[in-house]
Amino acid sequence: AAISLKSSLSVGDIIEIGNDEEAIRQKVVSMQIDRENVEHAESGDSIGVIVRCPVRAGESVYKIII
Repeated sequence: AAISLKSSLSVGDIIEIGNDEEAIRQKVVSMQIDRENVEHAESGDSIGVIVRCPVRAGESVYKIII
């Protein structure tokens, strides 16, 4: 999934992707910027992450803080 960040995100963080009816929650196990693996990204970066289920364009992505 391609994500444009509005906040920082790191490998190991938990994210939730979806809408009011259906969402998936998972740990970020890897992410890339311009096809390069990174451990951390900042607000304004566009990243790619592997997701375990198909997601649709435009779905919300939230960082879960535990």
